Amino acid sequence: MLKASNETDSQSRMKISVGHMKPEISIIIRSKNEERFIGRALSAIFQQDIDLPCEVILIDSGSTDRTLEIGRRYSVHLYEIDNREFTYGRALNYGASLARGQYLISLSAHCIPTNTAWMGRLVSYLRTDSTIAATYGGQVPIKGLNPFEERSLMAVFKPDHKGVIGAPFSNANCAIRKDIWERYPFDEKASFAEDFIWSQMLPKEHKIKYVPEAAVYHTHPLHFKFWSRRSYDNGVFVQYLEHVYGLQYKWTAKEEKASPHSPSWKRFIRAIGRAATSHLKMLAFLMENKYLKFIPMFPIYSVIEQYYFRKGLADGFRLYGRSNRAAP
Repeated sequence: MLKASNETDSQSRMKISVGHMKPEISIIIRSKNEERFIGRALSAIFQQDIDLPCEVILIDSGSTDRTLEIGRRYSVHLYEIDNREFTYGRALNYGASLARGQYLISLSAHCIPTNTAWMGRLVSYLRTDSTIAATYGGQVPIKGLNPFEERSLMAVFKPDHKGVIGAPFSNANCAIRKDIWERYPFDEKASFAEDFIWSQMLPKEHKIKYVPEAAVYHTHPLHFKFWSRRSYDNGVFVQYLEHVYGLQYKWTAKEEKASPHSPSWKRFIRAIGRAATSHLKMLAFLMENKYLKFIPMFPIYSVIEQYYFRKGLADGFRLYGRSNRAAP
């Protein structure tokens, strides 16, 4: 069992690979201002039941809160990068380049493993099946922290009647063979969802396995500034994905095309109908779960989400429209 580095048992600390001991697993955590959850995430990592030596690599992109102070309490390799150069793919590629293990685990700093078998379950298929290039685990929202994201996460990670889930891959909680990453690193220009690009561009002979029991608690707090930026990045990414890779974002509404131009009246009516249905379902979810205090926030959240997403679409089209196509 891995234990926190501030425990007195030196034998337990030896489970974390240092010096001459080469790790088999490298856990890469990207962080910025994650003081609320990073301590819980690291504690859960160091309590894992795992029979392989591990190392933890923390890549921080400009935290101004207590994130670094908390991280230094544990046996982690801490690296700081300039926030102006940050993209999700670049930070993960940097962490992977530093990793010594043959299995790379990517974990968001606010994701907390739900059990002590999380790490073993995440790498088990990589250890036993050479055709599997990567695995990713389930994501469980923290109830009541952000009901809007809670509902979407529950939908995305709930299997349909064929047993298929909405998320094809997620770097918030995944494991990848390092030799596969060396051949297929992550896109460093995408503003968002570098994991989606990777899953779609990975050659089909390499399989990706969903491991629901390797779950983490995952919720972003309901801060309007955060969701404004995330919605904007999402819009930019939709254009980047279409014009650079020729792909459509799977989680975008089926009828929605990545265009900043006004839709036809038929598209407009369909869009209104989808929005109304979605809003009614969200209100029902809030009432069913007694999240009554969030009901007045819902219209504000919806307006912010749509405004910044559309703004991102427009800016993304100017950046990556066919006449400005950029190589990844």
